[in-house]
Amino acid sequence: VSAGLYVSASVGVAVGGEGGNGGNGGKVTVRADGNLIADTDAAGSGGIVAQSIGGGGGNGGRAATISGAASTGVSVSLGVTVGGWGGDGGKSDLVIVDSGMNGGGSIVTKGANAIGILAQSVAGSGGNGGDSWGAAGGFGVNASINATVTIGGGGGKGNISGDVAVHN
Repeated sequence: VSAGLYVSASVGVAVGGEGGNGGNGGKVTVRADGNLIADTDAAGSGGIVAQSIGGGGGNGGRAATISGAASTGVSVSLGVTVGGWGGDGGKSDLVIVDSGMNGGGSIVTKGANAIGILAQSVAGSGGNGGDSWGAAGGFGVNASINATVTIGGGGGKGNISGDVAVHN
């Protein structure tokens, strides 16, 4: 006489991909001689615009699992998912504007949101961590064991901005 127990098992594992890092912004220098004449006549136009901007980090990838098992004895279903990590933001660098206005030049802007001099250094933000989800289910005549573990990925780090100097 022999007795046997049938076991059916299903395991699902998924890991999201990592987001890429943002690129770095470069150094920006604008030097105008004393004869600069900037005259704009449209909304949103700027006399001098100097920007160093780091790229944002990419988002982590999504992870998902579905596992299931059925047996005339015992069924076991397990699922493990981990979302991908967000990429880090890029750095921005030094921005220098020497408008040369003390030499007799001028900047005249007209229109809504028309800026005379805009100088900024903006670092990139980190990417979002990837989400995750999972489901496990089973049917066993004698017993059914189901478990799912899901962990979202962490967000990337923002970065540092460079200095900004404007000389008239």
